[in-house]
Amino acid sequence: MQILKKQLEKLVDSLSSENREKLKNRLNDLISVYPFNEYAFIISSLLGLDKITLDDYLEVRDEYIARNM
Repeated sequence: MQILKKQLEKLVDSLSSENREKLKNRLNDLISVYPFNEYAFIISSLLGLDKITLDDYLEVRDEYIARNM
């Protein structure tokens, strides 16, 4: 989970300051209820902001699954 968290933090940090602050503010107020958790929110936000592509997401997902089987 630490590797995934670091990958997502790096992507969030690469956002424009405005988008980064919006995302972080929303995360501070986020109520996580399975399956809608912090990671799903970050990933969907990065997809929506065109910071990652679907292929990028699938690569991160596949790497995570391979590490955690």
